Amino acid sequence: MRKLLSFLFVVVIGIIFSLFANASKLSVDDFIDYQANMSWSEPMDWAITEGILNGYPDKTLKPYEYVTEAQMTIMLLNFLTKSEVSAIKNSSQAGEHWTTPYYNLAQKYHLDLSYSTIKKRDLPVRRGTVAKFFAQAITGKEMTELEAVQWMYDNEISSGHLDGQDVPPKTYKSYHPNDKLSRAHAVIFLYNIEKNLEDKSIKVIEQKTDDISVNGFELGDPQHKFEELYGAPKRISMNDDGLKFHTYYHNDYEDMIIVGFDQYDQAVFLYSNQEIFTARLNNINLTNRECDKFLF
Repeated sequence: MRKLLSFLFVVVIGIIFSLFANASKLSVDDFIDYQANMSWSEPMDWAITEGILNGYPDKTLKPYEYVTEAQMTIMLLNFLTKSEVSAIKNSSQAGEHWTTPYYNLAQKYHLDLSYSTIKKRDLPVRRGTVAKFFAQAITGKEMTELEAVQWMYDNEISSGHLDGQDVPPKTYKSYHPNDKLSRAHAVIFLYNIEKNLEDKSIKVIEQKTDDISVNGFELGDPQHKFEELYGAPKRISMNDDGLKFHTYYHNDYEDMIIVGFDQYDQAVFLYSNQEIFTARLNNINLTNRECDKFLF
């Protein structure tokens, strides 16, 4: 009986090993929804070959499916620091979200992600968020979303949308920052980074010693700066002291921020219930509760 069990164990292990070995040899042609001569065909082939993107167990690529923040994080880390990713694969502990090891690695580089609001990791990510994600990770510099989109244009990582014109206008608006990112476009962005940038190493993002801001905005910023990113406010109200409160957000309250403007249209009040605040004093990251007395 023991010999039979030992034999069956060896057979099962052999089958499992064979499955993994075959999976590692898959090419894009093995995926049932791969299409040649598409804008994403060559980038997808590259991503699969390099191990940056894995297909689904049903042998599909799902190129038009939206990418979640967690998926985009792992794809970028796979691309920029594959050796570190290999060292942490399958290392999540019982009770942890499966992405925890990857987010711990991302935090080492100060990547701007959903560290405390775990459910946001599994939601589709905005194109604007991804631009900031890429630009900061590769340059090691803090950027606004507008600066990050321009960086995408300058390095020919994105050309934006035509928006009815013969030549892409390459504006922040024509980048469609509030659209969700598809797997195909995510792979195209990474492929363009591979082709167009000499230095593709991940950097530790520089951080100010003292920085209190909400989504990159600080007290004293003018109203037009907020509206360059968010557009017109979704709601405007006023208190008894004449302070105007503008509510801005992307999509379904994503990156929601409430700003109070004084008579000179400068921000004198900032509030957000989203994970988009930054609070550091003397190079120490403050929690939301700790920064209340400084910011709000």
